[in-house]
Amino acid sequence: MALGPTSASVSLRGFDVEVVAHPIAYAWAFGDGTDVVSADPAIPVRVAYLRRGGYDVTLYVVWEGRARMSLLGLDLGVRDLGTVTIPERVPYHVAEIRALLRVVGQFDS
Repeated sequence: MALGPTSASVSLRGFDVEVVAHPIAYAWAFGDGTDVVSADPAIPVRVAYLRRGGYDVTLYVVWEGRARMSLLGLDLGVRDLGTVTIPERVPYHVAEIRALLRVVGQFDS
């Protein structure tokens, strides 16, 4: 499920700033050298680990932000804040490996 926009506001000595950020990309690192980048986290991701053991699975979310600023009620406009990437790492343990048979080509009867 895609993350929605998030916002924050702050006021300090007459300055008011409202920041709105929304995710623009997602990247998965599965700890075995496999990486997947997507603009939509709802796209199914399937990884086949070749060995049992512990892996650090990391989801990177790239956020893009803009800030609207005002001073004593005077609108100072919108500023582009660029992007920031926030990782979230989760340990994952592969306890069992199963064989997978893949048939390549066509068979005639």
